Amino acid sequence: MYQPLRCARARSRALQTHLGEAAIGTGIHYPIPLQSQKAYQHLGYKKGDFPVTELVATEIVSLPMFPQLTQNQQKEVVSRVMGIRCVEGRRFLLDL
Repeated sequence: MYQPLRCARARSRALQTHLGEAAIGTGIHYPIPLQSQKAYQHLGYKKGDFPVTELVATEIVSLPMFPQLTQNQQKEVVSRVMGIRCVEGRRFLLDL
């Protein structure tokens, strides 16, 4: 199970790389927006009909969250997320 976290697209890739280097698994919550999935093709939506949804779909990173995640593992994930820095040396900005 994963918890979604939204951050800008370039930052989401950097976050995934940063966490992956620490062997913390991540994913993209909805890599294909719902209206673009096969199950909804019959509705006739096309790319661009939901621009905000299409943008946000590229920005939501899924972080690990499940009952067996120990408190130390939780702290490690939080520490890694809060510790990432941008190229400019500023703190990684998240939309929490």
